[in-house]
Amino acid sequence: MLATLKLWRTSQASRESLPPYRVFSDKTLMEIARARPQTSGDLLEVSGVGPGKLEKYGEDVLKITGEG
Repeated sequence: MLATLKLWRTSQASRESLPPYRVFSDKTLMEIARARPQTSGDLLEVSGVGPGKLEKYGEDVLKITGEG
């Protein structure tokens, strides 16, 4: 799952013309992969995910974590 999250992050960062770490840090992606959040509330519990990033990226991340 971590590899999938990193691929998504790279693609998202490219679309936004941002460095990938500005989307989510490696540490945050590792925590997401470990926690496998299934809801917005679960995702908000991950360090590095706040309301803004939840709104912007939450749907995509939850699609990835829900695939497992």
